[in-house]
Amino acid sequence: MGKVVISSGGAVYGTPQYLPLDESHPANPIVPYGITKLSAEKYIQMFEHLYGITGIILRVSNPYGARQRPESGQGAISTFIHRALKNKELEIWGDGNVVRITCSLTMSQQLSKGQFVTKAPNGSLISGPDKVNH
Repeated sequence: MGKVVISSGGAVYGTPQYLPLDESHPANPIVPYGITKLSAEKYIQMFEHLYGITGIILRVSNPYGARQRPESGQGAISTFIHRALKNKELEIWGDGNVVRITCSLTMSQQLSKGQFVTKAPNGSLISGPDKVNH
């Protein structure tokens, strides 16, 4: 049977009940975007059950890479590089203490092919750069 890959994200978690978030954290989205992403995940799980397809759900955080539109202001890395190359001031929101985990689009593509993926005890697939053997 076929394979379906979808892009989800952290918006499915809603307000964190604990930190750091992990794959066991309850999904309780509080915005329409998160509800839509969680719905797509549930559809993939249903199709796996009904039709035997392989579903890969990627909750990629802060992706960056080629073809991003830095002028949109989304994506800290591409925005910072774009502004630095134009000798513009870098804007840091908040107090500068927030840590963001990023993932290159190249790694996202590798994840979508099932690379760097391990199976969690609950049966879900865990993917991310921390699964890479350096």
